[in-house]
Amino acid sequence: MEYFKDKNGNIYSVSPIQAPKKEWIALTETEVEAHLNPKIPFATAKENKYAEIAAARYNAEIAGVTVNGVSIKTDRESQGLITGAALKALQDNTYTCKWKGIDGFVELTAPQIIAVADAVRQHVQSCFDREAELLPLIEAATTQAELDVVKWGD
Repeated sequence: MEYFKDKNGNIYSVSPIQAPKKEWIALTETEVEAHLNPKIPFATAKENKYAEIAAARYNAEIAGVTVNGVSIKTDRESQGLITGAALKALQDNTYTCKWKGIDGFVELTAPQIIAVADAVRQHVQSCFDREAELLPLIEAATTQAELDVVKWGD
């Protein structure tokens, strides 16, 4: 591909077999690089990294957990429902309920409900803990290279 600009600064890419318009001016290597890899202000890159990490935390948070072979949803609505069931289980240790896991319904006893609630709470908290570990690294970053190493996973 070859890159050209017109008198208004509009950039066009032209395959080698196409002929550019006469009035177009070929871009320099520096202009091509800037066009293909536009630089964003570092402050914007930091804002984008904060948003990237928050989105990764949320996606991990709602990904679900498996407790004693039962796959449990961990979206925000499910977290609330699990909390309510756990409260009832704490009030009545003979309480049982049919819980809809990711793979269908299971019957849970009060101790099992509490175990599920504990596992979900631990899962959600670990996601927030990971985000909290990464935010100071973003804040401390002074170069794009330092920012690029801040990642949710490995």
